[in-house]
Amino acid sequence: QLREASRAIVTSAVAGSCDDWDTVDFGEVEPSLAARLSDDDVESVFVCLLRCELGHRVRSVFLAGCTGVRGECIRPLRHFGNLLQVDLRLVGRKSGAYETGVCSLEEDSVIGTLNRHVRTWGCLKHVLLPEKFLLEPSNATQQFLLQLSESVERCGGVCSNCDQALVFQENGRRAIDCASDPRWNG
Repeated sequence: QLREASRAIVTSAVAGSCDDWDTVDFGEVEPSLAARLSDDDVESVFVCLLRCELGHRVRSVFLAGCTGVRGECIRPLRHFGNLLQVDLRLVGRKSGAYETGVCSLEEDSVIGTLNRHVRTWGCLKHVLLPEKFLLEPSNATQQFLLQLSESVERCGGVCSNCDQALVFQENGRRAIDCASDPRWNG
């Protein structure tokens, strides 16, 4: 049974077309609601997509505004076989500003799920991690970034949006970015 917040998100999304499920963007949720979402709420949305057989349509996930989640909520993403893009910075894009220090995500949970996805499906191409994971990356995060980079290269290293080469950045974010997509160059 979905919690009230999850029902609100699913209800508003279902009002649109089923074709709209290629992107799950919590940045489109009212900011005060997104900030109150728990791991259970967000996980319920992903589980609902799987149960409704819409998980295979999801190609991008943005957790913008979900500052209360710890990371267990992304476990169902392991089953989203066409998932290409994940933004886990938790901060909104609409203002154009990315805050630092707003991250409640637990590195072990997040990196474990992402690693499993890359090993199972090998299709993730764009991953933006929270700054706190990258300032002093753990061995697990470093291994994940290496595995992701190798996976992208095995898949041809070509962006799913623009067919241009992807770049593994060694800067502060260390993410796979699309050179032409402003959502991934923040």
